[in-house]
Amino acid sequence: MTAALDGIRVLNLAGPAGAYCGHLLAALGADVIKVEPPEGDRLRYQPPFSATAEGPDFERSLAFAYHHAGQRAVALNGATPEGRDLLLRLAGAVDAVLESAPLGSRGISGDELLERFPSLVVMSITGFGLSGPYSRFQAPDIVAFAMSGLMFIAGDPAKAPVVAPGQQAYVLGSTQAAYGGLMALFDRRATGKGQRVEVSLQEVMAATEHLVVRYSREADLSRRHGGQSTMAPGNSYPCRDGWIHVFITTPQHWHAFRRWIGDPDVLQGDAWDDSTFRRHNIDIIDPFIVAYTSAHTRDELVAEAQALHLPVVPVNHLDDFVAHPHFAVRGTFVETSHPIMGSFRVPGPPYRFEPALLVPPRPAPLFGQHNREVLGELLGLGERQLDELHAGGILLSQPRQAEPGQGAPPLRLSASHAVARARASRLITPQPVGDQRPETKDSGLFHGLRILEFCAHYAGPVAGLLLANHGAQVIKVESATFPDNGRHNMAFFCDFSHSKLGAGLNLKTEMGQLLLQRLVAASDVVIENYAVGVAGRLGIDYERLRRARPDLIMLHLPALGHWGPSRDWVALGPNLMAFTGMTHLWSHPDAVRPVGSQTPYPDYVAASHAVVAVLAALHHRARTGEGCEIELAQAEATAAVLGPLFAGYLVNGEVPRPMGNASPVDAPHGCYRCQGDDAWCTIAVETDEEWQAFGRAIGEPTWTHDPRFATAAGRLANREELDRLVEEWTANYTPRQVMWILQRAGVPAGAVQSNEDLFYDVHLRERGFFTRIDQPEVGPLEYPGPSIRLSATPPGRVQPAPGIGQHNGYVFGELLGLDPEELRRLTAESVLV
Repeated sequence: MTAALDGIRVLNLAGPAGAYCGHLLAALGADVIKVEPPEGDRLRYQPPFSATAEGPDFERSLAFAYHHAGQRAVALNGATPEGRDLLLRLAGAVDAVLESAPLGSRGISGDELLERFPSLVVMSITGFGLSGPYSRFQAPDIVAFAMSGLMFIAGDPAKAPVVAPGQQAYVLGSTQAAYGGLMALFDRRATGKGQRVEVSLQEVMAATEHLVVRYSREADLSRRHGGQSTMAPGNSYPCRDGWIHVFITTPQHWHAFRRWIGDPDVLQGDAWDDSTFRRHNIDIIDPFIVAYTSAHTRDELVAEAQALHLPVVPVNHLDDFVAHPHFAVRGTFVETSHPIMGSFRVPGPPYRFEPALLVPPRPAPLFGQHNREVLGELLGLGERQLDELHAGGILLSQPRQAEPGQGAPPLRLSASHAVARARASRLITPQPVGDQRPETKDSGLFHGLRILEFCAHYAGPVAGLLLANHGAQVIKVESATFPDNGRHNMAFFCDFSHSKLGAGLNLKTEMGQLLLQRLVAASDVVIENYAVGVAGRLGIDYERLRRARPDLIMLHLPALGHWGPSRDWVALGPNLMAFTGMTHLWSHPDAVRPVGSQTPYPDYVAASHAVVAVLAALHHRARTGEGCEIELAQAEATAAVLGPLFAGYLVNGEVPRPMGNASPVDAPHGCYRCQGDDAWCTIAVETDEEWQAFGRAIGEPTWTHDPRFATAAGRLANREELDRLVEEWTANYTPRQVMWILQRAGVPAGAVQSNEDLFYDVHLRERGFFTRIDQPEVGPLEYPGPSIRLSATPPGRVQPAPGIGQHNGYVFGELLGLDPEELRRLTAESVLV
């Protein structure tokens, strides 16, 4: 079997912030070599731990095992001259280096590596990037998440904002680092040159959920509304034995939903067809919904609603999702093994390739397990040399560590790197709709790569945008009768469809099908995310399209997958959060109603994984000449980013409960009220040294010397009292005051930023994060720029989102060779629209 990334070798120096990146690359077949410091990776000391295995705690962490499956492990002391030399030699023997802690702490820097090894790709994951006022801030997951704007809109409005479960800033940042690294490696195939891939966790998360454009458009300050989404009804509702999640978007769905709950007289009339009107009057709608749902069981309600093609799903706990028959049939959870913990199940990779391009599940390594194998194979060291390195403490087979929570040092997110050049803001000139030729100046790493996008709304269009951001020519194919339903709000539509070309093609005609075949023959990748069966009925199926392009790469993004008993279920991003168990966990411990977030977060998870899959397929095609078909079920991608939590349940049988902003290993760790209206900050103390620095920074009040708080174990045991005392201090300061006071002392802290704060964030402004686009229908607005930065390859050209058929003259004329008369005739016959 040939894996997608056969022949690619990665040196993994990352801590928790980059762990999921190594996980993704290893599953796709890269040889990922995990290099740990003498104390071991911080994830070795984080729960969940296997309760059934015997052995040291650092070998029983399911969090470490999930994220490092299939990797080889080397443990060495890079602080010594000999260890530094080994690290440099290892870096010279690989294709890419992954870092999320400053390489300087290991005796080398990313700049030194790039200077020594010009063909090397260095993937740097930091909290705030390599430049700007916050570049040296420390950023554990909760701090990066708070500063991104997403936390402010998550949770109960009567309580503190709440961070996402499963360290999602780390996970999504890692996913985008994986596709950034694969982009740079793809470029190296053509140029022979490496480069720096820069990932800012703040920017990755801030580019989601229209946070920037909401404020840019009409100074709309987004606030928490509990579980209520921006669409309405869009919330969790009680039933006799639990909760269901409802997410109604279109007028058609609303009419069917209204009839389902009894067709109340007060909800009649055209005004209710508008989702914004419904959201502003949700207090009138909700009692009718609750009256109906409370009288039925969860399964009854879901079966009735899905029979009407309504987006209604159960609000699951993790065990409900694992037990669902659809995922049992699909084999979503796969068997893996470990030398100490034995066999257990975890979520498998979220994508399926045909032909198969993934490696079978492989165990995570023990500490230092592959010292001899790796150094012998890559550096040619003999047994005598290896014995001397072990005897001298340069190579280690046991970590120098204390018990969990007793001082295992964090692998810190920081930016002790040279300042990178900030991008300048770009003002884009509007373009009228019509048969228009796009700008053709070479721009971006993927210039020359052509992608056909048959997608609607979020996951598919966002995947297309991530590729267009780096120069791919993405042609968005629609028709007047089957447009992207995201066009109902052109400001938001531009957010995930700018920089694309617009082609209007009626696929229900014979000539439309012939033109589709010719368009596919001129393209590299096809992406579709229609409801199951729709693409096939439109002639957009892999077997048919590959006749036109045998090495075609085709990506499908169904909600639950193309096969399985529930494949026809209607489920959108917020539904998938509820269905997978994320909504249940994204709440405070005492929450009565499942709250979660009002964002379609799974759409961004699926889109980022989709680009990883497409890039892996491009690497495979470049090496073998073969195309492939990829199925990425969005529910399975969402489960994958909760992998350690699922592993904990599957091994120990204990269903995880919501933790709110608490950490299982660190305290104080939470979200604290500050001076001002709905003003909050996050603080995350991860070591005893940081605790002492915290005390000094706030003036050493008596309680900071309380023996109960002297150790991590003591602080955890007295967490509630400690949080109360911390909040007594933060209440005297604004969120930014708290952030600056603590960060200057080396203590991780961050303001919980609203989208208004994000819009005026001095750090993001200095880094040129915002891109100004003059979308014809809405005027000039600011949007997030690319969330991945490549040091040697500029981003692609930025243009407004296209109108339907705006570039027909270019697509069907210049690309396919139709003359003007043919174009006019086909337009008159409604083949081109």
